[in-house]
Amino acid sequence: MRSEDLHEYSPTNVAHFFEMTKYNSDYAFISKDDDAEGFPFLKLDSISSARFEQTDSLATGYSPLIFRNGHEALYARRGIKEKMSDVLFEGATFIVRDAIREALMPLELPGVHFQPAVYIDGGGGRHEDYWYVTILRHINCVDHAKSTLTPPRKLDGKFTVLTCSLDATVLDAIALHERRLFRMGGTADGLVVCHCSLFEHFRHDGVLLDMIEDY
Repeated sequence: MRSEDLHEYSPTNVAHFFEMTKYNSDYAFISKDDDAEGFPFLKLDSISSARFEQTDSLATGYSPLIFRNGHEALYARRGIKEKMSDVLFEGATFIVRDAIREALMPLELPGVHFQPAVYIDGGGGRHEDYWYVTILRHINCVDHAKSTLTPPRKLDGKFTVLTCSLDATVLDAIALHERRLFRMGGTADGLVVCHCSLFEHFRHDGVLLDMIEDY
């Protein structure tokens, strides 16, 4: 986080700021590594966008979601060579290749669904071995006393997390198999939170695993 952000939104009880919980070293936010150049910024095509609802999983047998690089024209102008990865991002969420889906499916992660997806690269090549990961489970487990947060938005009361500490009381009450992959509830970003037992599936080029204790 930027030093000016920390100054502006410093918590009332400064002593709490650097306190850790036992969970902060077990979890990371999964996000696109913006320092890695060339990976696409996924954008649904017009047909997929019209029928897709991010808050729900599509019925079995639905035709695949079609994605393109939302920055395709920009990459072409700047001569940026497009790169591929087993994980590609659309905002806070992502598509994954078959091998990752096959590894995650037997875990029966609550609220996690896989929808067929196709990525069409800048050269028109179709990559049909992807699946969109819909994560319906949201857990509001930010410890407000030990985290740095922006003021809640007037519209919906949600806030942005600047530095994060997880609420052990909340997570203690949830069995591990029910909180291995979820989205952060109550926040404007809705970042995907991943338990360390799943890190191996997401260690790919263009992916940032941002440990909670370092966030």
